[in-house]
Amino acid sequence: MSLGGCRLRAMDVLDPRRELRRAVARGDGPAVVVVLREFPPGGWLQVAGDGLLLALHQGSSGAVEVARPRVVELRERGWMGDAESAELGL
Repeated sequence: MSLGGCRLRAMDVLDPRRELRRAVARGDGPAVVVVLREFPPGGWLQVAGDGLLLALHQGSSGAVEVARPRVVELRERGWMGDAESAELGL
C-alpha cells in the first residue's frame, strides 16, 4: 500500500503508531508527515511530537501544516512537558 508516495505494509496501516515510530527511527521526516496526515495521533501525541520535530528540522513538505493542530492539542492537554514542546513549535 502507498500513502503519499511512501510504501506502507498492510500491518503498518493497522498500527500507524508503529509506522510512525519506524519513520522517526529512520530519520524520515517526509514519512512522519504522511503517517500523521492519514492518521491523527489521538492518544499517542508524544511520539507524534517527536516525529514532527524531526520533520520540521528537516524542512519536510507539509510538516508545518500537520504540526499546527498538534501544538493546540499539547496546550490543551497540559501534561508535564507539553508546554515546552508546544513552545518548540510542537
